[in-house]
Amino acid sequence: MFSHIKGIHPQTIMKTPSLQAELKFKPGEILNGMVVKKFGQGDFLVSARGSQFRGHTALNLMEGGKYIFQVNSSISGIELKVLDGMVQKAGLPMVVKSWAASRGVRNKLVDILTRLGDAQNTDGLSKETGQFLKNLTRLFPSIIYSDPGKGNEIWLARALLRSGQFWENRVFRYLLGGRGGQVNTLLTSDLKGMLLSLKKGLLTENQESRQVKSLLSQVSQGLGLIEQDQLLNLSSLEEDLGWFWFIPGSVDDGFEKAELFVRKQQEEGFYFSILLEFTHLGQMEADISMAKTIINVKIRLQDAERADFVTKNLYLLEKGLQDAGFITGSLACEVKEVDLDGEPFSMSDISFQSVHIVI
Repeated sequence: MFSHIKGIHPQTIMKTPSLQAELKFKPGEILNGMVVKKFGQGDFLVSARGSQFRGHTALNLMEGGKYIFQVNSSISGIELKVLDGMVQKAGLPMVVKSWAASRGVRNKLVDILTRLGDAQNTDGLSKETGQFLKNLTRLFPSIIYSDPGKGNEIWLARALLRSGQFWENRVFRYLLGGRGGQVNTLLTSDLKGMLLSLKKGLLTENQESRQVKSLLSQVSQGLGLIEQDQLLNLSSLEEDLGWFWFIPGSVDDGFEKAELFVRKQQEEGFYFSILLEFTHLGQMEADISMAKTIINVKIRLQDAERADFVTKNLYLLEKGLQDAGFITGSLACEVKEVDLDGEPFSMSDISFQSVHIVI
């Protein structure tokens, strides 16, 4: 996961449709090349076969460095993978390490919300505070994943909006009279906003009550988790990495949680890295790249039996993607060689490269 973050992915794509006919590279062909010039922002001028062409990569290739390339595709342009050379490998950015290190704490979010929801009928609380707790419970289906059937993409969009990650932005839009909606809708459709409202209500309750103290502690922990991820995402955006998002799940439905990393590659390209955890299937990691309507997917599972099961059913994934209007490129499934838990999962298979560069 997170294998497309700058500086850690030992592979590159270089494309230029205008030179395809001239160079006539064949898929699978091995060739020597040299980086003639670095232009910044990941752009390079490459020399191979006596011709020069411009490409783009997330790698820190050296100007003047010589590399061995393999041609992955020559249908819509030239796509090269670095097989060997003086690739400068940097470590994981600190923000990525911080995200992985806080995984155990982040997983407590569902327990915190569940305990708050169970307290809605607690004796001794004011009617207003009880209503805050009920409103919070009504929000659960929008932020805790439970298979919505065919509406997954709609659910994901709404869950991200209501996750609390954009609370300040939503308030800003409301104050400017834009698309923030009515204030009551705003306060009951955002997790951070609801937790803040609940905290405000609890502060008016009997502060000597053990129940009130416990609820305030739970609310503070929930707000802390949201703000922790907001700070991590701020750092990630400042470093031009992408966006991290945690999706809690319902164990009763067979899905425990997911972590999503999103990076915009070009004007019409996106890269997604997803870590999913199921009660029966175990952990599953997926790298998804999109360039316009072309989509590539690589899935990794913990053992051969599970990987074989998914491989046999990839045709269902392909059909679903095609029904959604995508052109499927590479769809593959394999066994993850290292433990998916902890930092190693952030160092995804270095041989997978998404088709996300178009020049």
